[in-house]
Amino acid sequence: MKKSFVVLTCLGLMLSGIFVFTACEDEEEKKGSIAFWTDFNTGKPIKVDLKGKGVDRSGNLTKYVTSSATPSCGTTSTLTFSDIPFGTYSYTASVDDITWWSGEITFEHSCFTMKLEEGDFEKTGSISFWMGEDPEFIPTVELEGNGYDLSGTINMFFPSGTPNCGENGTLTFSKLPFGKYNCTLSAVGFPEITEKFTITLNKSCLTVKLDDL
Repeated sequence: MKKSFVVLTCLGLMLSGIFVFTACEDEEEKKGSIAFWTDFNTGKPIKVDLKGKGVDRSGNLTKYVTSSATPSCGTTSTLTFSDIPFGTYSYTASVDDITWWSGEITFEHSCFTMKLEEGDFEKTGSISFWMGEDPEFIPTVELEGNGYDLSGTINMFFPSGTPNCGENGTLTFSKLPFGKYNCTLSAVGFPEITEKFTITLNKSCLTVKLDDL
């Protein structure tokens, strides 16, 4: 009886070990690939960042799909992250350091595809320059970038509160594509007053207080 008990106990431990190993093996197999793709040409690489469940991956999407069919994971027209555990992840996709796409995805299959829609790219907005105090000179701003080369002057100041884009007294440039712009602040009759700076337009109205430069 004692021998039988020992044999049965050992057999139980062996079966238990097989079950644990099988369960672990199943867990390890629950991985797949996430493929990002688009069907339009941005003209520049799209940098994609994927994070979650200990995963922190990034890469560049440099091609776009020319057919109407959804591409498979791993094809050359996609940016595919492989060996990703099933679960929920956050992602951002940017061009020239401007984030155009972001969100959260959950996948439970061997291949998950995420399309970056054209409608979310190249939004436009306004940049409004203003002064909070009377500068005792006429400020001139030159703005250059993304195919634009604009300039203008400011003839009013706002001692309290922040003006809206387009408000009388501001220098506002409208319908500009999101992105980086190089600016130069100068003063009529004061050649020693020159300030160069870079701004990033990433919302519908960006106000820039020149006093703070």
